Amino acid sequence: MMERQILVATTGGSEGVAMLKGIRSAGVFCVMTDARQPVIPPETRGIVLIGAARCDIAQGLRVMLDTGLPMLAFGAPAAQLCEALGGSVTGHAFDSQLKDVRFANLGVCAGVEGGMRMLCGAEYLSLPQGFRTLSVSEGAILGFDDGQGLRMGFQFVPETHDLESSEIIGNFLWQVAGLQPNYSSESYAEQAVESIRARVGDGQAVCVLSGGVDSATAACLARRAVGDRLHCLVIDTGLNRAGEVERIQEAAGRMGLSIRLINAQGRVMEQLRGCVTPQQKRQAVAGFLNNRIADEVERLGGRVVVVQGTNYAEILQNEQAGSLPGDIPVERPLELLFKDEVRELAQLMGVPEQIAQRQHYPIAGIALRCVGPVDAEKLSALRTADALLRQTLEEAGQRRQNVMAFAVLTDLTDAFADGKTRYVVVLRAVQTASDRASVQRLPQDVLERAAERIMAEAPGVYRVVFDVTPVPPATIEWE
Repeated sequence: MMERQILVATTGGSEGVAMLKGIRSAGVFCVMTDARQPVIPPETRGIVLIGAARCDIAQGLRVMLDTGLPMLAFGAPAAQLCEALGGSVTGHAFDSQLKDVRFANLGVCAGVEGGMRMLCGAEYLSLPQGFRTLSVSEGAILGFDDGQGLRMGFQFVPETHDLESSEIIGNFLWQVAGLQPNYSSESYAEQAVESIRARVGDGQAVCVLSGGVDSATAACLARRAVGDRLHCLVIDTGLNRAGEVERIQEAAGRMGLSIRLINAQGRVMEQLRGCVTPQQKRQAVAGFLNNRIADEVERLGGRVVVVQGTNYAEILQNEQAGSLPGDIPVERPLELLFKDEVRELAQLMGVPEQIAQRQHYPIAGIALRCVGPVDAEKLSALRTADALLRQTLEEAGQRRQNVMAFAVLTDLTDAFADGKTRYVVVLRAVQTASDRASVQRLPQDVLERAAERIMAEAPGVYRVVFDVTPVPPATIEWE
């Protein structure tokens, strides 16, 4: 979709995502690929290779070098780049230590000042003839280039608010790759609209509104692209939060989107019969929704393109909602944006705040947060508990934009001989503002108030606990 981009090739870990977001924030569009098996778009103008841990990227390095594109390597891949260009690693210099790092006033290090910085480790490098040393620390070469300023590596990983690395990256973008800061939410929206318009042609478009920021933003882009030829569906699966369907309808009206409401509660419960694991539930609900979309496409007739709100994190983590039956064309205008970038675009497109800042909600809804088999009684208890938690947090001023707070229901009825219904509600809060999720603490008095209300109003609940299991090793959801 976007042109004149940088490719971030990563060996894994969070460093690649942080680098990608940093380059985009500088006004240059970029995408990410696996350094071991890189896919290089034809519009790529430069490659940033990054990774904290060494892994086998020899084949990928050769592919990237064969393009002739400028390349900047950070971390462990810097030593591997040196070897691939004819140099060698002659020994291990040091492990994680605070070191005094000096920079030469050359190439991408022009104007960069040195100082103390934490290094994860470094190797002793022997550079090929004609290469230049750009950075050193205690006899170890930390940074180098090929003498022409086109291929360069640094044996450290940029950190948050790292001015030295920011200057190096800026010099690479502006001086070496010859780019200009021309990427923004506005420019992305313009190209997304044009892409949808070209894909739909003189046909029609369908979009399912789930209540989240992704589908709402995708629908607004499609509305701008094709106008009244966009048809929005709201499918009431019975797995939404309390009052969610009504909120979606109200928000759709504010966004100027016409919708068709499909009541599918009974059919979805039938699909969930016998489903126990999270994966089974996801597949059952996703399959049902995809079939309903296919029904709508058939009802409209002619050329119909389905517009989906899949974002970049879902693409990278392979978390798409399955494929549509047949050969129905699909347009994903947000597939290159992370969630925070989607929220920025949502604000530009006039998506209501309550939708733009809505917590992430899984496709299987509260069925995913109901451990084990699902039935109407359990979902009712869980929906009530979840609503009471959110209401209590709201009243206490504890609702935060980047915190997911939700309830999980477990059934312990079979553990007792009297057959009396006994549900345990688990409360969980996770901070998702950074690239790495972490457990969010909640005040004890707020937790106690939420527990009291849930015990009093959620049928069958006899115990409430708070889950503080870190992420990782645990996941955000209970799976």
